[in-house]
Parts: sequence; structure tokens; C-alpha cells
Amino acid sequence: MRNLLKLFLKYYAVFLFLLLEFLAFLMLFQQNHYHNAVFLNSASGVVGFINTRAAHVVDYFTLKKENDLLQQENLYLRQKLEEKTAASAEYESTYVDAKVINNSVVRQKNFITINRGEIHGMKKQMGVLSPTGVIGVVENTSPHFASIIPIININFHLSAQLAKNSFYGALGWDGQDPQFAQLHEIPNYVDVQKGDTIVTSGFSYSFDEGKLIGTVHSAEKSSASAFWTIQVKLATNFRNINHVYVIDRAKIEEQKSLEVKHD
Repeated sequence: MRNLLKLFLKYYAVFLFLLLEFLAFLMLFQQNHYHNAVFLNSASGVVGFINTRAAHVVDYFTLKKENDLLQQENLYLRQKLEEKTAASAEYESTYVDAKVINNSVVRQKNFITINRGEIHGMKKQMGVLSPTGVIGVVENTSPHFASIIPIININFHLSAQLAKNSFYGALGWDGQDPQFAQLHEIPNYVDVQKGDTIVTSGFSYSFDEGKLIGTVHSAEKSSASAFWTIQVKLATNFRNINHVYVIDRAKIEEQKSLEVKHD
């Protein structure tokens, strides 16, 4: 208290000046309508600016929660869609959502790691989707994690077809641009146009028929063979993958056990 009093006595002139300035401005704004309006407008602008910036900060820190909620909603809607089509489909599938914890796009043999493993039901050859299209298949599993071999891996191969006419071929990647894959073995007498949709054929253990892969970017007839050379613009942006859906296809083990008898 004594120190506070000493401080006041030492700088009393400054405090007196500030007090008089405050009283002067107060009288000015109260008695003058113009200055009062300018002050209120300025104050509103400052308060609005502060509130806007504060809202942006709050929005930033709630993005993860909102993203998780959207992921759960997408999973719910995807499952409901699957249930609606299950009556006419050969297989009924369920989906497990997972978060990507590691991802590569610049290698010849790229991979993706997710935070779901054997305790969550992960198995080899399960198909994996992004919200926009096919990603790849589960390659290896541990109790809590799984690694995915994506389309942009030179060892990846998948049966794919033209959605408009069901002609199918083999989809692979040439190790170049992660935005494009190559579809082979489509006969050159088949009608192929830029923009045609490419989907899964269903001739695999990993995917049902009709899962979006991408669209035809270019198609050239080879003079040396009877097949098209087709560049497919992938629906999935592999540089921006945060969440995925792993497909658990019902009855697939029954199909595997039956077909292994022919080996």
C-alpha cells in the first residue's frame, strides 16, 4: 500500500493529466452528436474485428471434432446405402472407418498405414476406399495397425471396367504421376471416350462391383496390339488422404474356400 502511494505521489501529474483527458473526451462525446456517432462506430468496428478473429481461432480448434463427426456421418450413410442395395447384390458389405497415420506418394512402391489392425477386424486383401474413390487393398496387419498397398504402387493390380458397357481390363500404375493409373486389355473395338467412368469389376476378393476408380483422361489405339492404351485420372487425391473406409465383404471367406479347391 505504501509503495502504491509513493508511486501515485511520484507520478501524480501524469495521473491527473490522464484523468482530465478522460473527462474531456467523455464530455465531448456526450455533448457532441457527431463525435458520439464516430466513437460508437469505431468501437463497434474494433469489437467486431476482435470477435471475428476470436471466432476464427475457435473454429480452427474445433476442426478436428467437426471432421470426426463428418467421418462418422459419412460412414453411417455409406452403410445405409449398402444395406439398401444388399437385397440385389451378391455380397453385403460393412465398413470400418480408419485414420491415415502414414502415407507416401513419391516412391515406386508407395504405402499407407492406418490406425486399425487385427483387433478391429482387419485382414489381408480387404478393399480400402476414400470418400471419393478406390485407394487400394490391405497388405499386412498387426494387432493395432494395417498397411495398405495403394493404386500408386507398381505392384498393385486390380480388375476394372468401363461403367457404361462393363468391358473390363487390368488396372495398374507405371510409377510416374500419382494422379494417373493405366487400364490395359480393353479391346480397341470397344467405344472409349475421354471422361468415361472407370469402376471396379467385382472380379476380386477386395471390392464389390461399381466402386469408383476414376475417369478416362486419354485413350490411344496401339498399332502393335489389339488393345487400347488408357490413362485413368484417379478419383482419389493420394496427396490428401486423412480418413479411409475398409470394406469387410460378407461371405468372401466362403468364396475363397470354394475356389481354393481348384488350385
